[in-house]
Amino acid sequence: MQRKWVGHQRLSILHVLWCQRFLPSRSQHVADRLGAPAVGTFSWDEEREWLELFDRIIASDNWDSAVESVKGDERIHAELMASLSEAEEAFKEAFPNFESEIQLRIGPLLQIWEAQGPGLLLQLRELLRFDRLDETQVFLLQPVLGGFGRAHPPNDAVQFEAVLANEDPRLPESLRVAWLFAQVALGKIVGAQTTTVSLRLACLPAVLQAGEELGVTMYRPEVLEAACSHWMPESSLSGDTIEKLMPLWEEACSQEQAGTRMKEQVLALGIDEP
Repeated sequence: MQRKWVGHQRLSILHVLWCQRFLPSRSQHVADRLGAPAVGTFSWDEEREWLELFDRIIASDNWDSAVESVKGDERIHAELMASLSEAEEAFKEAFPNFESEIQLRIGPLLQIWEAQGPGLLLQLRELLRFDRLDETQVFLLQPVLGGFGRAHPPNDAVQFEAVLANEDPRLPESLRVAWLFAQVALGKIVGAQTTTVSLRLACLPAVLQAGEELGVTMYRPEVLEAACSHWMPESSLSGDTIEKLMPLWEEACSQEQAGTRMKEQVLALGIDEP
């Protein structure tokens, strides 16, 4: 696969702000480096609005064009632009070597991915019935949480923290990346305008099954629970919901369009979407 992996500074800035808004206790060490005022001035409550802004930056890599498409009047746009500009200056001061440090991580990350990733995607294509993802863009972020990622189906892109260590040995980072690719693929099939909780959950059992086939993880309820905790820390998922995912996936596997069927079944659980 010839896709290019690159660092993305503005996505990293948004990621830091998002972490401070939704996971403040886990990201305080980075917020301290940026300074509280730069982080605290940007505080949208709605997850969907944040995801849309991520999508816009992927499309344009330009604050002006991203802010222009945000709902609101000139005052809101001016305040948002001022907050983002302040955060960018703080980020550059806190991480002056962002580009070079990310570049140093790309080689090892690619080496890990190339050892396991193609096999994982091959398994997932068979399980979820999706086409190849050769054109999907890969953007690397400044690490904040010790591992985190997002899929962007409309932009055919994924973004994730450039971490080299596995937070949980049962959940290697290559598996997280495969999960993100699976969301892009399934999102295209179902016409998702952004990644959603149901889309993320729908892909989890399939990723663990693919990983077990390759010997990189185990398809077990406790591993699924750990994946929900590590990969979706911002989501408040009940134990009852998590327990239902594997049986739903095993039922969906009997259908011709297993991925689509799984997405429908997860959505029927009453999941709160962003």
